Order: sequence, then C-alpha cells, then structure tokens
Amino acid sequence: TDRDGQGDACEDAVRFSRGDVDTDGKLNITDPAAILRYLFQAATELPCQKAADVDGNGELEVTDAIRALNFLFRGGTEPAPPFASCGLDPAPLEGLPCESFKPCG
Repeated sequence: TDRDGQGDACEDAVRFSRGDVDTDGKLNITDPAAILRYLFQAATELPCQKAADVDGNGELEVTDAIRALNFLFRGGTEPAPPFASCGLDPAPLEGLPCESFKPCG
C-alpha cells in the first residue's frame, strides 16, 4: 500500500476527459448522441465509459446525455472532473471501465 492506503490501483488508471464520449478531443453534440445510442440502441461498446458518465456518479444513465446537452445548449453545469483536460477520476467508483482514451495518449 502507498501513503494514502489505496495501494497502487492508480497505476492502471486511464486518463480521460469527461463528456468526450466519442474520444475526438472535444465535447459536442456527437457525445450525448453516443450516450443515447449506447443506452437505447445497443450500439457498439464505448472505449471509455467513465467519459460517458457526465455527472460522475458511477452510472451510465439518460441524465448523463441530458447534462451534456444542457451544458452545450443552455449554459448548464459542466461535466464533473476531469473535464476540458485529461485527468484521472477524482472519485473512482467500481463498475465503469475505461480501456483507452486516445486524446490523452
């Protein structure tokens, strides 16, 4: 275990930017659309489900797409950290994988 008692779980963590679901390097209309396709049309797997968890609550829900749309078009609350730059999940929760996130190398 390391100083914070968490072991070395962070060594395997992937850096990502929340909201950038399609991993094109920015949050735009294609990202909430990808969340909705994933949830309702059994679309292909997302490379980083953590990026699709826009509110950071550890679950993929329709409210994630709604929050992204509200941010983009109504000046609503921005996605939870890490947003607008690459980073690690500040409160990693079990369950949502992030296999890769190309923009963060």
